[in-house]
Amino acid sequence: MAAGLPKTCQQFGATFIPPFQGWKRGILVSALVRSLSWKRGFRYVFCFISLMSLCSFAVRQQLNPSATRYLATSKIANRTHSGVNIVCLGDSLTQGVGASRGHDYPSLLSRMVGTTVINAGVDGDETADALKRLESDVLAKDPRVVVVELGANDFFDGQPLEQAFENLEQIVRQIEERGAMVVLVGVAPGPLGDALQPRYDTIIHKYHIAFVPKVLEEILTNPSLKDSDHLHPNDQGYELIAERIQRVVAPLLHRSGELGKPPQ
Repeated sequence: MAAGLPKTCQQFGATFIPPFQGWKRGILVSALVRSLSWKRGFRYVFCFISLMSLCSFAVRQQLNPSATRYLATSKIANRTHSGVNIVCLGDSLTQGVGASRGHDYPSLLSRMVGTTVINAGVDGDETADALKRLESDVLAKDPRVVVVELGANDFFDGQPLEQAFENLEQIVRQIEERGAMVVLVGVAPGPLGDALQPRYDTIIHKYHIAFVPKVLEEILTNPSLKDSDHLHPNDQGYELIAERIQRVVAPLLHRSGELGKPPQ
């Protein structure tokens, strides 16, 4: 997997921008991803991202403007839904691989917002796998908010991006049809995340969902935030992930004394 921001850089503050134009970064990353079988070559991709980060400079920037618009709670679809539960649908990052007991991000999120959060993460899941279990693991749980963290394994396994994002869109659509709010989580770090942002934006605008961009930014390049497998966060890394997701989820829950609490 990839990376997260240090506590001093919250609100998605400092990111690393390589000292050459964004479109060139996008072309290079896209070519590299297409040229490698991800199971064989994902380490090279993230090494490439890490090297660009090392030769870059830190700048302050705000959330992607489109994402900022859709963080306004009045704009999110299904704000008045009567569903009860928060459900986190995802892969190993949601399941909590690399975390000690109780330090997966859904457990941490539960403590932050003051209500139960259902962990529907399955190690190794691709978007197609999650789509198949969406009914039983999410829609049958009377969801009010569903956090969708998926896509990394599709990228790792070299699945076509078009299919991965089509599956994501189907997941979002089915959740909204049941009346729940959706928080989509962007998992790709650095320039790869930049290259994928337009695809996320399409879903964000179409379905009026909340979005957490680059939730893993910088964890991969920070040994103090990684598990020993070098792919997943450790407890400290998961705390950062939970904090970022909490900043988006909490405003959706706080409604005149109902479950959840306002963001700090």
